[in-house]
Amino acid sequence: MRRIVGPWLAVAWFGFAVLPWSAIGGGGFFSLPWLGKFPLTIAAAPALVQLVGHGRLWFLPLLASVLLPLAALRWPATDTATRQRASNLLIAAGGSGL
Repeated sequence: MRRIVGPWLAVAWFGFAVLPWSAIGGGGFFSLPWLGKFPLTIAAAPALVQLVGHGRLWFLPLLASVLLPLAALRWPATDTATRQRASNLLIAAGGSGL
């Protein structure tokens, strides 16, 4: 399970902590003038910076959805009940992220 969940969780954390989340303005993401303002302005800040630095609390549910799978990675997948519990947690985290 770690071989599957780990890389996808890394992608989720990269999107949450590194990529800008607001309207960048101008020519969009690939025009790249927003890089001069990255990551401190609200228009170019990642969700984590907006949550912590700018007080945008509506990113808290998204933070919970990327934190929940970390608990599933800590459980050893030795028996069926543990795998079922980890699967349910991953389904709940994915659903809350949507």
